[in-house]
Amino acid sequence: MAKSIAELLSEREGTRLDFKRDLSSLKGVLETVCSFLNTAGGTLVVGVEDQTKLVLGVNDVEKQEEKLANAVANSIEPQPTIQLEIVTHEGHDLLLLRASYAAGPFFIKS
Repeated sequence: MAKSIAELLSEREGTRLDFKRDLSSLKGVLETVCSFLNTAGGTLVVGVEDQTKLVLGVNDVEKQEEKLANAVANSIEPQPTIQLEIVTHEGHDLLLLRASYAAGPFFIKS
């Protein structure tokens, strides 16, 4: 069963969990997604400061969800299967990307 956002926020970043403040560095986000796909899978939480775990939220979360979905679809080969979810925590909208391990290898197109 998938962990709740509160459970995720209580954990440390590691090989299966990563926090991103926003999608300003899409290259880093795509590298994280590829890493999850090529190893044991993982969850990316967008809208949380990675060092402090301060919940900042995502502005225009539906637009950012579409941006992330398109970036993954257009940049990662072979085409991965991911789950994107918008969740609200303490009044802030967050974007969750869940990627399961799949037979790859997966890579970012140049």
